[in-house]
Amino acid sequence: MSDLAPASIDIWPVPARPALEMIAPKLRPGGVVLIDNTEGHRKNYRDAFAFIEDPANGLLAQTLPFRAGLEMVIKR
Repeated sequence: MSDLAPASIDIWPVPARPALEMIAPKLRPGGVVLIDNTEGHRKNYRDAFAFIEDPANGLLAQTLPFRAGLEMVIKR
C-alpha cells in the first residue's frame, strides 16, 4: 500500500496514534486523514495529537465543527 489520499480513523482513542504511525508514511502530500470524536475525547487523543503536532511527521490538523469534533489531518 502506498500513496494513500483519504483515510479515516474511527476507533478508540488509544490505538489512534499507532494507526496514524502506520498511515502517515504512506499518505501522499495533500492526503487527508479524518479522526472522529476528537473534541469529545480530546484528553484521550493526546498521544495522537502529539504525533500530529510533531513537525517531523509533516502533518497539519484542523478541528472541524461537528458534534464531538472531527479532526482533518493533512500531509504537507
